[in-house]
Amino acid sequence: MTIGTILIAIAMILSASSAIFFMRSRNGTVPLQINAGRRIYFASTLLILFAVLMLLNSLLNNEFQYAYVYGNSSADMGIAYKIAALWAGSEGSYLIWTLMLNLMGLFLIYRKSENEDLLLAVTSLVQALMLVIVLVKSPFVKVWVENPSFHPGMVPTDGQGMNPLLMDPWMIAHPPVLFLGYASATIIFAYSVTALLRKNFNSWIEPAYRWLMFSVLTLGLGIFMGGYWAYTVLGWGGYWGWDPVENSSLIPWIISIALIHSMLLQKRKSVLKKTNIGLALLYFVLVFYSTFLTRSGILSDFSVHSFQESNLKIYLSIMLILLVIASLFIFLRHFRSIKSEPLKEELFNLDNMTVFGIIVLLFYSFIILAGTSMPILTGLTGKDPVPVTSNFYNNISVPMGIMILLFIILSAVTSIKYQRKILVPAGLIAVILSALVTFLSGFNPVVIAFLAVSFFLMQLMVYDMFTKGRGIILSSRTAHLGIAVMVTGIIISGFYSWTEQVRVNAGQTVKAGGISLRVNGFIDGPDQGIGLTIFENDSSRDVKLAYRLNEEMQAFYKEPYLVPGVTGDYYIAPEEYIFSAAEYGTELFHKGEVKDVTGLKVRFSKFDIRNMGKPDMSIYAELSINGKQYKPGLYLHNNEVKSANITIAGADRVVSLEKILVDHEIAIIRISPSAKDALPPDYAVLSVSYKRMIWLVWLGTLLISAGFALSMTRLYRVKKVN
Repeated sequence: MTIGTILIAIAMILSASSAIFFMRSRNGTVPLQINAGRRIYFASTLLILFAVLMLLNSLLNNEFQYAYVYGNSSADMGIAYKIAALWAGSEGSYLIWTLMLNLMGLFLIYRKSENEDLLLAVTSLVQALMLVIVLVKSPFVKVWVENPSFHPGMVPTDGQGMNPLLMDPWMIAHPPVLFLGYASATIIFAYSVTALLRKNFNSWIEPAYRWLMFSVLTLGLGIFMGGYWAYTVLGWGGYWGWDPVENSSLIPWIISIALIHSMLLQKRKSVLKKTNIGLALLYFVLVFYSTFLTRSGILSDFSVHSFQESNLKIYLSIMLILLVIASLFIFLRHFRSIKSEPLKEELFNLDNMTVFGIIVLLFYSFIILAGTSMPILTGLTGKDPVPVTSNFYNNISVPMGIMILLFIILSAVTSIKYQRKILVPAGLIAVILSALVTFLSGFNPVVIAFLAVSFFLMQLMVYDMFTKGRGIILSSRTAHLGIAVMVTGIIISGFYSWTEQVRVNAGQTVKAGGISLRVNGFIDGPDQGIGLTIFENDSSRDVKLAYRLNEEMQAFYKEPYLVPGVTGDYYIAPEEYIFSAAEYGTELFHKGEVKDVTGLKVRFSKFDIRNMGKPDMSIYAELSINGKQYKPGLYLHNNEVKSANITIAGADRVVSLEKILVDHEIAIIRISPSAKDALPPDYAVLSVSYKRMIWLVWLGTLLISAGFALSMTRLYRVKKVN
């Protein structure tokens, strides 16, 4: 066992011990117990921090004897990416997450929070569970333990490096921000458990609401960053693909949005107390479920994000089941003691409109949850796991999205009581603008419905921001304006964008939409790519589209290029680059097949296999070329495959055996071109898309985040005054 693993094991024991001392302190009335709990918690902080620093030091100093460092770093990686490697792998991300949670617990101690004993007891228990996960899948395991190809004590000279798709500045920011949202969900969970155990269902709302606002902001920012990263860098052609791992972050975020609104109602009217505690528990359970989906590997066949299947699956499954059972038990046990004020019987008022909006959000999140979990649910029946398609989510998002927008409008109308002279012009403008967009771009009833509602909502929100723009009005209107703007961007870019694939010969210029593209050829070197000149209006620019083989993943790394514009972005992504000279004269033959290869009649008779299974094994293809016999082949020499090529008699051409499929009796034969052959040019296949008005999506996410940030600032000022 390594020093790092020992530190984690001790920190786990200390975390569990501190939880016991906090629980024995009897609401802080036994100073000896609560002080002991604090000191032990501080000790766990030091050990977790030291473990993180040890791992960081190992990454920075290329200590490839550790499997985590070997698998996620390499000697030539920059310092920034070596730091980012801390959370690039499952083991490191859990450790960073645990450190963030621990520091949040320290903040609770520092602020002398009410009910500190139970808050820290719950936080410490969750921290202990996290450390169990880190202990099971430790980042300090030696490489020869994980990889039998390394002999004990053998230290690799270099690591495999980070997945090239992750080698981007967004990798430095996106995961940690997401983990802040996950970690803070634990604190909200701790407040809800404390409220149940202390049977105090009022005072917990105020501090938990501040933590919830922080959690919603950071989790939302993490999701938005991930979407922008996928769009601009990863070459996936979009920002959201309804991938199960993407959904697993979205689901708890939607729940947290619903919880914000229900907590506001309790703060104002003392209603929905059971709902708030239930949603706070559910929020954390779904965050843990997200962890299970992402890191257990259970969805590795259905998600481009999921980690590969590991021994964590059984541990995460047990923890998730225990968490669900414990949450249900404590909630149901105290359910009857939670007393709330009833909602108003009058239907058309702010409270009821908000409640209807909450119901829609919850229903939407549960549908996404069911779709995301479908591979697991169908797998439990004993049949092959079956995922749902993106069409399922897109179809359900249409009615859900319109209802969410409508209830935002109805909530605003019932709270502000707008005059008719505001509502009627706003409605007319919304209808005219939506009709104009569809008239210019193509009629679609879904587009008209979404745009009309979104444009109407935008006007109300902007009106309120200018006439009543202070306090909670400013923050809520900013966030709701962001939702309307984002939905407008999603609808316009989704329905009125286009994509086409173009084949461009090297040196050729083709037109695609409002731009022209010229392929200049393949740029070799460490950062291989396709040289391209983009012509737009009277200007041109030379760019390089990254296009190189990642040998570790046995896949091509491709990076798109964006040409941003006011009306939309041109999105150019490389699909493939064909070296025509390399393919010229290459044909696939089945046994006995005859083909014409660049003017030569070629027949493949059979394979001649010699010394099968021995160190000097060789395989030859018996060919007839224009009636003469040839035997090009492949042979082993010092454990390396070598080619036995043969010059064709009377020609400056060489025949070679490129590849074999012995079981299927298939040979891939290549005959090199002669000096007189006119070779076809190299060519690139490019995917060119026009993403109409997609910048509205990014503007919307910024406004939503700004709304939450304004709310946090307001809460901080109120707390400071009080």
